[in-house]
Amino acid sequence: MTKIICLDAGHGGTDPGASGHGAQEKTFSLDRVLRVKEILENEYDGATVILTRSNDSTVSLSERSSTANSAGADIFVSDHKNAFDGSARGFESFVYNGSIGEGTRDLQNKIHDKVASVMSSYGVPNRGKKSADFHVLRETSMSAVLLEEVFIDNLTDNNLMRESAFKEAYCRAVVEGIADHLNLSSGGGKTKMVVVKVDTLNVRSRPSWEDSAIAGTVSKGEAFTVMDRVNVPGDSTDMYLLKSGLYITTSPTYVDVIYV
Repeated sequence: MTKIICLDAGHGGTDPGASGHGAQEKTFSLDRVLRVKEILENEYDGATVILTRSNDSTVSLSERSSTANSAGADIFVSDHKNAFDGSARGFESFVYNGSIGEGTRDLQNKIHDKVASVMSSYGVPNRGKKSADFHVLRETSMSAVLLEEVFIDNLTDNNLMRESAFKEAYCRAVVEGIADHLNLSSGGGKTKMVVVKVDTLNVRSRPSWEDSAIAGTVSKGEAFTVMDRVNVPGDSTDMYLLKSGLYITTSPTYVDVIYV
């Protein structure tokens, strides 16, 4: 059964949101939402994703809630970046501070716990599960949660947001929380493959970024069967174990994931 997921990239257009260290909230939020959409559509069965904005456009709060309500979305997930005075750090999530159902609480719990676990591995504090009278939480008719990834005006958090591995870990944690809440099936029994996106890319004999682990190169367009996703020892990143026994990066900058 198809589930409709409404993803909301906070702010946009003439509303930049919070800012810090040369970055704007609206840009990071859209970046995250587009990646979450990509993972859900490519790697899960039964996920239909709609967006309140897909580019740097100005969208009112009422338009955001109306988009979700009109589509009959099953859940609403709004992505934001926090700010205070440059000293605060951490991840937190919000649901409406009025009357909410068990589904809303479950959605918050599932996503928050997945993301908080990832954040802990990066040393990012867990600021907790909270509630507030935000329009997009109050006026949406389905289970809704608002995520504050980290603090954009804190230099440490800001630097993390710029790392591709951190972005990927955060987005995948959000996806896993959504999938758990909606009981989405990953892959649908199909074969998971990676497709090379760049002209040349190293493959490795072991999960290591050391030059001594390089076992050869592959070319743009080549596809390989994935057997597992493994952590690189001593590092916060992962690699895919290929059917050949070699390893390749999981970064979406270099490879796409498909199911066949």
